[in-house]
Amino acid sequence: MANFLVIVDADAPRRDRFIRTIEPLLPPVEGLETVRCAHGDFCAIWAGHPQAPISQSADETGAAVLWGDAIPKSVMQPVNAQQMRDHWSVLPERLPAPYDGFHAGVVHRQDNGIVVGADILGLFPVYYCGWTDVLLVASSPELFHYHPCFRKELNAAGLVGILLTMHLIDGQTLWRNVRRLAPGHLLTWRPGALPQEKLQYRIPFSTRYHDLPLEAQVRLIDNALDEAVTRHAPASQSHSLLLSGGLDSRMLGGFLKRQGRSNTVAVTFGLPSDVDFRCASRVARTLGFSHHPVNVAGDCYPHYSECQARWEHLANGFNTIMNWGTPRALGAVKPRVVTGYLGNVILGGAHLEGAYSPSQGNFSFKTYFAHHNGWGIRSKVLKKLLRREVFGDLVDETIARLETAYLESADEESHRAWCAHLQHRQRFHVGSALWPLSFGAWPVQPCVDQKVLEVMSAMPVVTLEERRLQLDLVNRQIGR
Repeated sequence: MANFLVIVDADAPRRDRFIRTIEPLLPPVEGLETVRCAHGDFCAIWAGHPQAPISQSADETGAAVLWGDAIPKSVMQPVNAQQMRDHWSVLPERLPAPYDGFHAGVVHRQDNGIVVGADILGLFPVYYCGWTDVLLVASSPELFHYHPCFRKELNAAGLVGILLTMHLIDGQTLWRNVRRLAPGHLLTWRPGALPQEKLQYRIPFSTRYHDLPLEAQVRLIDNALDEAVTRHAPASQSHSLLLSGGLDSRMLGGFLKRQGRSNTVAVTFGLPSDVDFRCASRVARTLGFSHHPVNVAGDCYPHYSECQARWEHLANGFNTIMNWGTPRALGAVKPRVVTGYLGNVILGGAHLEGAYSPSQGNFSFKTYFAHHNGWGIRSKVLKKLLRREVFGDLVDETIARLETAYLESADEESHRAWCAHLQHRQRFHVGSALWPLSFGAWPVQPCVDQKVLEVMSAMPVVTLEERRLQLDLVNRQIGR
């Protein structure tokens, strides 16, 4: 990935001063290159790995930058910045189709403002704040405060959301007037107006495969995943595989082996004496992959904690601190890394563990929130801790916003639980691992694919219980 910042500001001296100020501060880790793309009132600047898949396009009518792999549905090749620019030219008359792949992109047209988008689950972080004459967009809100128009004020609603769940709720951040772009949304802005989010993609829930036998269900997801691996991790590129030895990474390793990717290097975080490494080593030998350990020095954790606090502003809690210590070692292996992050929910039904009993049908927001709130401060306790004259009824209001998002995500309760877990807990606490990883090797996410989500969102919940479908997939389709 890249740590990027986009500014649109007609005051040229102010814009230039801001860019000069933040340019040396952009690289979160060593070894990154800083690049600019400017056009008129628009400037995008980023610090990224030299081998990261980044493209740009600029001419007299506008500019575009694409960070990552944006892959049209059912198409084998990702687009470049110019192709994305052409694809998004249908706005505002209609919404363009979303892309697969881990990416973020921005298009600026002198006559029609700016459009910003990201991957379908919003894993690539995109933050923004805007006025009628200035817009700031970035992968981290950290550098916004260097702009003269910005006022560094605490957003109490954002803090309450973090304390309740250890991640952002409803896009509310720690700073007033700074929001994180919602999953499946595009951001649009033009001078004289305020930024707006437009829904571009939502998971297409159905009951289409509920009556199929398990073997047919396994066959459907096998085909969808096989195609996703081919599209997201083409044989023409060189990949490593983040291998923990668990079910998600083992499953993807099986697909890579089946497609003949014998040059894949398995990477495991930790020491050879660790349980994870010993499990992963056996899997790597079975797959025929070379195996590479990446150790994160324990004495550097205070520095990694500072990186997480500074660049992520508690949006994801402190769940992935060690990943700030992996970019250099990961980048030395291969330029891209395949990961199974989010696979345990998308394919394995991990959201069912400890919260629901599908056979009893006890899906509800109350059950979901009680489980979700377990990672934060219990709501009753938080109300006692927060001064009412400062925070008012924000605890109840925040829970109400989360419930609204839960209810609007799907029509059936079991679908709501799945979608809510993906777009909240998984998006932040698991998906946040991708950003620091990307400063070394670009993350490849075959499980986060429109066809995969389309198939899995049509499966009955009992198929996901106890990771039934995923186990069958590995045993029958890969382990044979």
